[in-house]
Amino acid sequence: MNQWWLFLLNLALLCVAMSLCCRACGVRLQPKDGHDFCSSCLGIDHLRKGLSEDPCMNCSIMPCAVRAAWLAGVLSAVDQTKDLCRPQVLHYTRPHPLSQGRG
Repeated sequence: MNQWWLFLLNLALLCVAMSLCCRACGVRLQPKDGHDFCSSCLGIDHLRKGLSEDPCMNCSIMPCAVRAAWLAGVLSAVDQTKDLCRPQVLHYTRPHPLSQGRG
């Protein structure tokens, strides 16, 4: 009987721990957040709607400053990713033919 209770306790703790992680990427969530996904996985559209007059139930209970910070963080990460994906343009200039041989 004791093993059964221990199993149920471990299962309950696992459920609590899992509910504090993003269902998509597994990143740890704030306990009072209420969402099942992190701000990155929720997406920019959801975060923008969170700042509108018709946010979801979970967004509506969070302070506006927190929602704005989430959106700013995700937009900043997207901008940094775009910079990483931008092709590097290498400028190569050939030396002038008359300058060769001069030192």
